[in-house]
Amino acid sequence: MHEDQLKMEIHKDQLNWFLTLHLNEREVFQLLTRTDLFTDPDRLHSSSSHELLSMLTTAFYTHSVIDDKVTQHLSEKSETAINRIGYMVLDEIHTYFKSPKSLIESGDFGDVVWALLSDAREEVRAHGYKLLTAAYEADNQTYEQKINKVTENEDAVDSNCEIAKLEIASETTKKTDTNLTDGDETDESESDGSRIDNLHLQKTKLEKKNKLLEQHCKYLIEENESYKRKVVGFQEQEKQISDLQEENISLQEKATRLSNVNEELEYLENKHNELLSENARMTSQLNILTQLKDANESFQ
Repeated sequence: MHEDQLKMEIHKDQLNWFLTLHLNEREVFQLLTRTDLFTDPDRLHSSSSHELLSMLTTAFYTHSVIDDKVTQHLSEKSETAINRIGYMVLDEIHTYFKSPKSLIESGDFGDVVWALLSDAREEVRAHGYKLLTAAYEADNQTYEQKINKVTENEDAVDSNCEIAKLEIASETTKKTDTNLTDGDETDESESDGSRIDNLHLQKTKLEKKNKLLEQHCKYLIEENESYKRKVVGFQEQEKQISDLQEENISLQEKATRLSNVNEELEYLENKHNELLSENARMTSQLNILTQLKDANESFQ
């Protein structure tokens, strides 16, 4: 991994966004506690996931010990993708990893992009930076659109509150003009004002609760994606084990057949040697008989 180039090419916000996508809260916490930089456990336990990630990202750019540990952890996590991309040529990489959208949808974005950034080839690393930048900018644009929508909704709520205030003020004026009792009028006005304050308070509480739920939901999604990647990895390993077992059975069968063939060859070789011996014996006897025949004919 070219850490110095990575720090120059990727700014802090980009890296923070990438780590948010690729690491879960437990991993971030463990990376922070593996060093002596953060010695206050209470501070870490009381920090939100966003604060922990911000601490990790800042330390990445300022402390080499965090730099090394984050790099090592991400490389171990992306080992399969790193090995795969290491065998691919540039044209294949551009074809298979053309845009970040499909990678994000499949949950492979973090592994693939880190594998590209870890590659020794400059062109491959450049493509990794390109995918990361495109995904980051697209996500920021979507986030800004959501913020604008939320702001519009909040403005509408505030506008409704102002309208309610005006209506209440108008009603209070009318009640004053019709000579309602001062005590009843004051109670009614205080009741309406209290209702508005309660609405604002409920709105604030709901916003905080919604924010906490969103953070928890995001954490659960990250955990789920992490488990999905692990399941896929285990499935691939199981398939490899199954393939190796089948190959082993096939090799054992071939070895058995070869062993039988060797036994047959050995048997035939022994028979051949026996026949050669028998042939030599018969040839010797034939020679003796021929000599005896010739001797007998010479006496006659």
